[in-house]
Amino acid sequence: MKGTRETLAQRKSAEKKNAPKTAETTDNGKKYDSDAKSRSGTILFTTIIVVGICQGCFFIYISLLPYLSRNYGIDPVTFGYIQTGASLIQFALSPFIGWYGDKFGARAVLILNAVCTALGHLILGLASGVFGIILSRTAAVGQDIRLGSHMMVSDLVSGEGRGAAVAKLAIPMSLGLLIGPALGGLIAKIVSPQQSLLITWMAPAACIIAMMIYIPAVTRTHTGSTDGAKNKDEKVSMISLMKQGPVALLMLIKILTDVPFMLLGMNLTMCLMTEFQLTPQMNGLVLSYNGALALNYGFRSIGWFCTLASLCLCVVVFPSPPREEGKQRKD
Repeated sequence: MKGTRETLAQRKSAEKKNAPKTAETTDNGKKYDSDAKSRSGTILFTTIIVVGICQGCFFIYISLLPYLSRNYGIDPVTFGYIQTGASLIQFALSPFIGWYGDKFGARAVLILNAVCTALGHLILGLASGVFGIILSRTAAVGQDIRLGSHMMVSDLVSGEGRGAAVAKLAIPMSLGLLIGPALGGLIAKIVSPQQSLLITWMAPAACIIAMMIYIPAVTRTHTGSTDGAKNKDEKVSMISLMKQGPVALLMLIKILTDVPFMLLGMNLTMCLMTEFQLTPQMNGLVLSYNGALALNYGFRSIGWFCTLASLCLCVVVFPSPPREEGKQRKD
């Protein structure tokens, strides 16, 4: 009887000890989920800020590059050759950037984009000739922020909400196109186009510091599917990728739609400078208007407001396009 009582007492004491542990485990689980959501929110917010700043700096660079190229005697044809060469380098480096992202993570790709953006601005701001222009354009080939931001969203958001999250990245990208060129043109008017780049390079440099602080090296917060886990070590070549379903058709559509856009993007700023004699500030306003139109695709209320604001700036504040002194169009 005595042994039975001792056994019952031991069971009761064990139950008392286990009960608080179970509650504590549940509370810790809830706390862990809350911390994970808070951590993901901080990473996503930092990514959105970085995307907006780097995208704005990218269009500042694009809008001021033709003016500095002309100052050093580069004609439009040679400028087109430089742009084509930079595009070929970017095409050749694309597989390496993809491998780099798979090896070191999304944060490493974003940091690489910010480093290329800062170097492009800094080298162009210090350039004293044609070699500096070419070196700056070469250093800036990795400043496209889209790949790193899409990788970051894929790490943070599961398959159900990934499409909507990637679509929301259009907000900071469009805002970067809206604010960046206008701000760059304003700074260029206050100082000079080249000196403005010695100021704007600090923005992507600050983004690098922010990413080192607020974004961890490993950002994946969810596990992939079983098929993805089985095939994660398989190497996929371009030929095998083209054979998978409608991938070849999608890539063809992408090429056909991107070529006119790239031609327009490469020649719009040069055309506005040479044919219409627009200053960097007016050129920046034209590019900002494109950013306002881009917001209309998914966010019509914000987009229409920004479009009207851009039109007011172009029509009311600058009623006629200012022409550079001493340069008139030839008949």
